[in-house]
Amino acid sequence: MRINVYTEELLRYQDNDKPIICEIVTADYISSRTGLPMKNWGVRIFLASAPELHYVPPRDDDRSAITFWCGDKEKNVFEFLDLIRGRAYQDTLKTWHDKTEIQVKEASQAEAERAITEQG
Repeated sequence: MRINVYTEELLRYQDNDKPIICEIVTADYISSRTGLPMKNWGVRIFLASAPELHYVPPRDDDRSAITFWCGDKEKNVFEFLDLIRGRAYQDTLKTWHDKTEIQVKEASQAEAERAITEQG
């Protein structure tokens, strides 16, 4: 499954209006496998919702959101977020950083060569 979230759907802090952008959530339930009480931890990222959607805690919550369920320990949420940050850097940002470093080095070399040519 792929979920696309577009820029217009991301919540942003406004000057006087500070919506909750994300929160850690829990779900208590009885395991269908073991019959024992369980708790699952997750991180919920809220999206911009249509004005007619409403939030009446604890009864009703129609706000748009994506929840990543991370397992039975709170620390799993933070490990998940660290993993996402690390993989994003490793798989994307590092590639961009390395390309930028090469471009900066090439530009510096070209500038040095130009300066030598102008002096000579």
